[in-house]
Amino acid sequence: MRRLSLVALLVTFFSSGVFASNDWVSYVGNWTDPAGWSASRPPSGAEEVKVRGQEAICTLNTSTGDWGVGQRMRVYEGARLIIEDGAELLGTGWMRVGATDAGYLVQTGGLLRLTQGKDTAKLGVGDQAGSDGYYTISGGSLAYSGDGGDLLIGARGGQGTFTIVGAKPSIAMNNLYVGNQAGASGTLEFQIGAAGVSPINLAGTAYLDPEGTGTVAALILSLIDAPPVEQDIPLITGTIQGTFDTVNGAPAAEGASVALNFAGSDYAYTLTYADGVALQWVPEPATLLLLGLGGLIVAARRPRSKK
Repeated sequence: MRRLSLVALLVTFFSSGVFASNDWVSYVGNWTDPAGWSASRPPSGAEEVKVRGQEAICTLNTSTGDWGVGQRMRVYEGARLIIEDGAELLGTGWMRVGATDAGYLVQTGGLLRLTQGKDTAKLGVGDQAGSDGYYTISGGSLAYSGDGGDLLIGARGGQGTFTIVGAKPSIAMNNLYVGNQAGASGTLEFQIGAAGVSPINLAGTAYLDPEGTGTVAALILSLIDAPPVEQDIPLITGTIQGTFDTVNGAPAAEGASVALNFAGSDYAYTLTYADGVALQWVPEPATLLLLGLGGLIVAARRPRSKK
């Protein structure tokens, strides 16, 4: 009788997906390819999903992928997950890019959406001590529904980098943590183009270097095209707690000067945390011109070419 009870208990665990896992291991191909998965089929939405192995490259496009009852997805051991136009990656819980070692996620299109399940719906990039996580988004959407929806860059002692390229992506999360828990290092990188750069839009709060000591929150800014002149560039919307430790390697307190260059032209900003995090355009140092009627005007800064 005890043996039957034990068997029944094990069947219950496996059927609920608690122990079920479907792994993509050291394989290069499309998410829909059955040969890439340990279960000889793509994930069903009722199991944990792992993309792992130094040689692993899994590309999701023109189809829907999900992880469900197992509540977790991991990209690690040097593996790379690529999300392209036409793809939907849907999960009901915790996703980790970089866990115990390196993981890479590259999104050029499509949708990645987190939904609250048994685990809190969250995305950790570099989410464990000893791990390096990298998420680069240049198109598509990163979003959440329901409760949860937290984005953690460098968490639980890990090292995480989240890079936004240009103004095409859409990023809408609940809370943001950069450098979360002792030993963690988080880096947010914004590559700014002619239309600016997509901000991280938050319904809740951005916690920047929340520990204060023993963690790092870094901001990296660069130009990939001439930016919009005489315009401020929002980086994070929502409530802000804390500040970055550095911006391009220099102190990043309120009002810090930020000088950017593209094709020999300089662009000057200050870093502000007043209504979210933004680059505030700096006008040309007051050049006052006397008008015929005695009035004064101020000439705004234009990009200057280096000679």
